Amino acid sequence: MFSLTLPTNAEVETIKSINNQQVAQYDLTLRKGWTFSSLNLFQMKRQTVNMLSEGSVFEENLCPVGKIENVAPLDEKMNEDFPHPVFRYGKSFCVSLKSY
Repeated sequence: MFSLTLPTNAEVETIKSINNQQVAQYDLTLRKGWTFSSLNLFQMKRQTVNMLSEGSVFEENLCPVGKIENVAPLDEKMNEDFPHPVFRYGKSFCVSLKSY
């Protein structure tokens, strides 16, 4: 894969089930951070997600498609929703290679 990928729940289960079969090599990257909106005038912490790292290798039929996730802040103390969605792009860019 040439991109960070945020796998769907079904893809996570598939990856977990094949983990011991040596058909995938991957690393996880923690993505987190802050976001700002002019509608509430202060920074808030985005939701944290684990993503498959660039350079992860899967068999051709196992390459995850990924998803786009809303990581808008969840702040129970403020008792209000963030004024707009904050999206994390997690679609994969997979390339097939032949092994010899």
